[in-house]
Amino acid sequence: MPTPLTGQISVTGTAQAVSTTPVTVAAWVLKTATTNQNPIFIGPEGITTSTGHQLDPGDSIEYERSFQNGAPRYMLGPSDVYVVGTSGDKTTWFGSPA
Repeated sequence: MPTPLTGQISVTGTAQAVSTTPVTVAAWVLKTATTNQNPIFIGPEGITTSTGHQLDPGDSIEYERSFQNGAPRYMLGPSDVYVVGTSGDKTTWFGSPA
C-alpha cells in the first residue's frame, strides 16, 4: 500500500518551492492555512505577489496528473510550484505517490 506524501512550509517574501525535495505524485492538493493573515501567490519559479495566482487563507487547489494515450502528459509536482506571500503564513500539501 502506498504511503501518502505531505509537506508544510512557512511562506516568505521570496518565492520558494512548495517542496524542496523533488517528488513524483499522481495527484496532490495545496492548501493555505486558515490562520494566514494574507493571501499567498503560487506559480513558476520567480513569481511575485503581482504575477502569481492568488490563494486566500483557507483556499486550496488540486492537481491531478493527466495522461494521453497511456503516457503522462502533465507531470507537475510540489517541487515545481513556487509560493510567495507574507512572512510567517503557512501552506501545506498532501499527495498520492505516482
